Amino acid sequence: MIFHQLNEIVTGDKTQTRRIVKPGEAYAYRYLGSKIEHINSFSAAYCPKMPTSMITKVFTPTGRVKWQVGKDYAVQPGRGEPGLYWLPSLRKWSKPEYYIKTDDFWRPLRIVIASIRIEHLLDINKNDVFEEGVDTHEEYRALFEKINGPGQWNNNPYVWVLDFKVKR
Repeated sequence: MIFHQLNEIVTGDKTQTRRIVKPGEAYAYRYLGSKIEHINSFSAAYCPKMPTSMITKVFTPTGRVKWQVGKDYAVQPGRGEPGLYWLPSLRKWSKPEYYIKTDDFWRPLRIVIASIRIEHLLDINKNDVFEEGVDTHEEYRALFEKINGPGQWNNNPYVWVLDFKVKR
């Protein structure tokens, strides 16, 4: 997954991300206490408010699983760019191109999706702003528009809200 806030992820300040829902995406959900999964196409006309624990997967329009609760994903600063790796001898996260690989064990930075929900972008509350790795709504608005383009904030699109933790 591509992130612009690598330092915030490493320090644990960012534990949540919002991604705009794209046309044709779908999601799988499970009723609480059930083992049966149901699949729904996303519809802006009907977007149910479901408890976070119910959505289990998000699918691309072609049916590929995009995100899944409990699955881990590599963190990258951009498409095709190397992510960060844990360098035990230096006790820090770093980009691998800066160091010569030795017998030292390098572990890539990965996150595990803890929960998924759908909401309007402007439903973000103060706690969510902090979990996004910033201090204020204004900072988050600037970051969101830098990533998604000017005017996206005012469009108030539906977003997938992914809660995650760094895989240790």
